[in-house]
Amino acid sequence: MNVSRRKFCLLLSIAPISANASSLVNLEDGSGLFSNGVPSTNHLRSVPKEDTNSVSRIPYMRKGLPRLIHAHTQETLELNRPNTIFEKRRLDYFLRDWRENEVQPIHNKLAAEFFEVCLRADQLGAGKKIWVHSGYRTKATNESLRLKNSNVATNSFHIRGKAIDFSIEGLSSNQVFELARSCSSGGVGGYSSFVHMDTGPRRSWTV
Repeated sequence: MNVSRRKFCLLLSIAPISANASSLVNLEDGSGLFSNGVPSTNHLRSVPKEDTNSVSRIPYMRKGLPRLIHAHTQETLELNRPNTIFEKRRLDYFLRDWRENEVQPIHNKLAAEFFEVCLRADQLGAGKKIWVHSGYRTKATNESLRLKNSNVATNSFHIRGKAIDFSIEGLSSNQVFELARSCSSGGVGGYSSFVHMDTGPRRSWTV
Protein backbone atom coordinates (compact mmCIF):
# COMPACT_ATOMS: atom_id res chain seq x y z
CA MET A 1 0.00 0.00 0.00
CA ASN A 2 1.27 3.42 -0.98
CA VAL A 3 1.40 5.71 2.10
CA SER A 4 2.68 9.22 1.82
CA ARG A 5 5.18 10.49 4.35
CA ARG A 6 2.56 12.89 5.75
CA LYS A 7 0.01 10.09 6.32
CA PHE A 8 2.68 7.86 7.85
CA CYS A 9 3.61 10.53 10.42
CA LEU A 10 -0.08 11.06 11.22
CA LEU A 11 -0.54 7.33 11.86
CA LEU A 12 2.47 7.34 14.21
CA SER A 13 1.11 10.30 16.17
CA ILE A 14 -2.24 8.63 16.93
CA ALA A 15 -0.82 5.18 17.70
CA PRO A 16 -0.09 5.89 21.42
CA ILE A 17 -3.68 7.07 21.92
CA SER A 18 -5.05 3.87 20.46
CA ALA A 19 -2.69 1.77 22.58
CA ASN A 20 -3.69 3.51 25.81
CA ALA A 21 -7.39 3.29 25.03
CA SER A 22 -7.45 -0.40 25.94
CA SER A 23 -6.51 0.43 29.55
CA LEU A 24 -9.37 2.89 29.85
CA VAL A 25 -12.12 1.06 28.01
CA ASN A 26 -13.00 -2.63 27.86
CA LEU A 27 -13.68 -3.17 24.17
CA GLU A 28 -15.70 -6.33 24.86
CA ASP A 29 -18.34 -4.90 27.21
CA GLY A 30 -17.77 -1.18 26.80
CA SER A 31 -16.98 -0.65 30.50
CA GLY A 32 -14.28 1.77 31.52
CA LEU A 33 -13.81 5.10 33.14
CA PHE A 34 -17.19 6.29 31.93
CA SER A 35 -20.49 4.47 31.68
CA ASN A 36 -23.48 6.25 30.19
CA GLY A 37 -21.62 9.50 30.59
CA VAL A 38 -21.06 8.89 34.34
CA PRO A 39 -17.57 8.27 35.72
CA SER A 40 -17.08 4.65 36.75
CA THR A 41 -15.08 3.46 39.75
CA ASN A 42 -14.68 -0.13 38.54
CA HIS A 43 -11.07 0.53 37.65
CA LEU A 44 -10.12 1.51 41.17
CA ARG A 45 -8.53 -0.96 43.58
CA SER A 46 -10.13 -1.29 46.98
CA VAL A 47 -7.73 -0.19 49.71
CA PRO A 48 -7.80 -2.25 52.93
CA LYS A 49 -9.14 -0.19 55.82
CA GLU A 50 -7.00 0.23 58.90
CA ASP A 51 -8.06 -2.06 61.72
CA THR A 52 -9.56 0.30 64.28
CA ASN A 53 -11.74 -2.20 66.16
CA SER A 54 -9.82 -1.44 69.35
CA VAL A 55 -11.04 2.15 69.35
CA SER A 56 -14.26 1.97 67.35
CA ARG A 57 -16.42 2.12 70.49
CA ILE A 58 -14.81 5.30 71.77
CA PRO A 59 -16.91 8.36 70.84
CA TYR A 60 -15.53 11.53 69.30
CA MET A 61 -14.84 14.28 71.81
CA ARG A 62 -15.74 17.86 71.01
CA LYS A 63 -13.45 20.73 71.82
CA GLY A 64 -13.43 22.09 75.36
CA LEU A 65 -14.09 18.89 77.29
CA PRO A 66 -12.59 18.41 80.76
CA ARG A 67 -8.92 17.78 81.29
CA LEU A 68 -7.76 14.61 83.01
CA ILE A 69 -5.38 15.22 85.90
CA HIS A 70 -3.53 12.36 87.55
CA ALA A 71 -3.94 12.73 91.31
CA HIS A 72 -0.51 11.19 92.01
CA THR A 73 1.77 12.30 89.17
CA GLN A 74 0.00 15.61 88.39
CA GLU A 75 0.20 14.69 84.68
CA THR A 76 -2.58 16.05 82.49
CA LEU A 77 -4.30 14.78 79.37
CA GLU A 78 -6.36 17.02 77.11
CA LEU A 79 -9.48 15.46 75.57
CA ASN A 80 -10.25 18.05 72.93
CA ARG A 81 -9.77 16.09 69.73
CA PRO A 82 -11.12 12.87 68.11
CA ASN A 83 -9.96 9.62 69.66
CA THR A 84 -7.72 7.72 67.29
CA ILE A 85 -5.45 4.75 67.97
CA PHE A 86 -2.82 7.32 68.91
CA GLU A 87 -5.18 8.96 71.40
CA LYS A 88 -6.09 5.56 72.88
CA ARG A 89 -2.42 4.82 73.44
CA ARG A 90 -2.00 8.17 75.15
CA LEU A 91 -4.87 7.26 77.47
CA ASP A 92 -3.32 3.84 78.16
CA TYR A 93 -0.07 5.52 79.11
CA PHE A 94 -1.82 8.10 81.29
CA LEU A 95 -3.64 5.33 83.18
CA ARG A 96 -0.51 3.19 83.56
CA ASP A 97 0.68 1.83 86.91
CA TRP A 98 2.72 4.91 87.81
CA ARG A 99 4.45 3.14 90.69
CA GLU A 100 5.90 0.44 88.41
CA ASN A 101 5.74 2.62 85.27
CA GLU A 102 4.04 -0.28 83.46
CA VAL A 103 1.44 0.21 80.72
CA GLN A 104 -1.54 -2.07 80.10
CA PRO A 105 -4.21 -1.35 77.43
CA ILE A 106 -7.38 -0.12 79.09
CA HIS A 107 -10.46 -2.17 78.19
CA ASN A 108 -12.43 -0.64 75.29
CA LYS A 109 -15.78 -0.73 77.07
CA LEU A 110 -14.35 0.96 80.14
CA ALA A 111 -12.79 3.71 78.01
CA ALA A 112 -16.06 4.28 76.14
CA GLU A 113 -18.19 4.45 79.29
CA PHE A 114 -15.70 6.65 81.10
CA PHE A 115 -15.75 9.09 78.18
CA GLU A 116 -19.54 9.06 78.30
CA VAL A 117 -19.30 10.21 81.91
CA CYS A 118 -16.95 13.01 80.75
CA LEU A 119 -19.46 14.07 78.11
CA ARG A 120 -22.37 14.18 80.54
CA ALA A 121 -20.36 16.01 83.17
CA ASP A 122 -19.58 18.65 80.56
CA GLN A 123 -23.27 18.92 79.64
CA LEU A 124 -24.08 19.51 83.32
CA GLY A 125 -21.66 22.43 83.34
CA ALA A 126 -19.40 20.77 85.89
CA GLY A 127 -15.77 21.72 86.42
CA LYS A 128 -13.36 21.15 83.58
CA LYS A 129 -11.08 18.93 85.66
CA ILE A 130 -11.43 15.18 86.14
CA TRP A 131 -9.05 13.72 88.71
CA VAL A 132 -7.88 10.18 88.08
CA HIS A 133 -6.91 8.36 91.27
CA SER A 134 -6.19 4.91 89.85
CA GLY A 135 -6.17 3.10 86.52
CA TYR A 136 -4.15 0.00 85.70
CA ARG A 137 -2.28 -1.70 88.55
CA THR A 138 0.26 -4.49 88.48
CA LYS A 139 -0.37 -7.44 90.80
CA ALA A 140 2.48 -6.25 93.02
CA THR A 141 1.02 -2.76 93.33
CA ASN A 142 -2.46 -4.10 93.99
CA GLU A 143 -1.19 -6.43 96.71
CA SER A 144 0.74 -3.60 98.34
CA LEU A 145 -2.41 -1.45 98.40
CA ARG A 146 -4.55 -4.35 99.64
CA LEU A 147 -2.32 -4.81 102.69
CA LYS A 148 -2.95 -1.17 103.61
CA ASN A 149 -6.64 -0.97 102.69
CA SER A 150 -9.23 -3.71 103.16
CA ASN A 151 -11.40 -2.19 100.40
CA VAL A 152 -8.85 -3.29 97.74
CA ALA A 153 -9.89 -6.60 96.19
CA THR A 154 -7.36 -9.42 95.79
CA ASN A 155 -8.34 -10.02 92.16
CA SER A 156 -9.12 -6.38 91.37
CA PHE A 157 -10.35 -5.35 87.92
CA HIS A 158 -7.55 -2.76 88.00
CA ILE A 159 -5.07 -5.59 87.43
CA ARG A 160 -6.65 -6.30 84.04
CA GLY A 161 -7.01 -2.69 82.93
CA LYS A 162 -10.77 -2.91 83.46
CA ALA A 163 -11.28 -0.37 86.25
CA ILE A 164 -10.74 3.31 86.95
CA ASP A 165 -11.15 5.47 90.07
CA PHE A 166 -11.88 9.16 89.52
CA SER A 167 -13.55 12.31 90.81
CA ILE A 168 -14.93 15.36 89.01
CA GLU A 169 -14.34 18.94 90.08
CA GLY A 170 -17.64 20.68 90.75
CA LEU A 171 -19.58 17.48 91.51
CA SER A 172 -19.91 15.64 94.81
CA SER A 173 -18.95 11.98 95.05
CA ASN A 174 -22.64 11.09 95.23
CA GLN A 175 -23.38 13.07 92.05
CA VAL A 176 -20.49 11.40 90.22
CA PHE A 177 -21.70 8.04 91.54
CA GLU A 178 -25.19 8.54 90.09
CA LEU A 179 -23.73 9.85 86.83
CA ALA A 180 -21.46 6.82 86.52
CA ARG A 181 -24.34 4.45 87.24
CA SER A 182 -26.30 5.95 84.35
CA CYS A 183 -23.39 5.37 81.95
CA SER A 184 -21.89 2.10 83.14
CA SER A 185 -22.92 -1.43 82.20
CA GLY A 186 -20.60 -2.85 84.85
CA GLY A 187 -19.73 -2.10 88.45
CA VAL A 188 -19.86 1.32 90.10
CA GLY A 189 -18.65 1.98 93.64
CA GLY A 190 -19.08 5.20 95.57
CA TYR A 191 -16.38 6.25 98.04
CA SER A 192 -15.87 9.42 100.05
CA SER A 193 -13.37 11.00 97.67
CA PHE A 194 -13.76 9.12 94.36
CA VAL A 195 -15.94 6.80 92.29
CA HIS A 196 -14.90 3.40 90.98
CA MET A 197 -16.00 2.08 87.56
CA ASP A 198 -15.25 -1.36 86.14
CA THR A 199 -16.41 -3.71 83.37
CA GLY A 200 -17.52 -6.53 85.63
CA PRO A 201 -21.13 -7.65 86.26
CA ARG A 202 -23.65 -4.83 86.63
CA ARG A 203 -23.75 -3.86 90.31
CA SER A 204 -23.30 -0.83 92.57
CA TRP A 205 -22.24 -0.15 96.14
CA THR A 206 -21.20 2.68 98.44
CA VAL A 207 -18.62 2.76 101.22
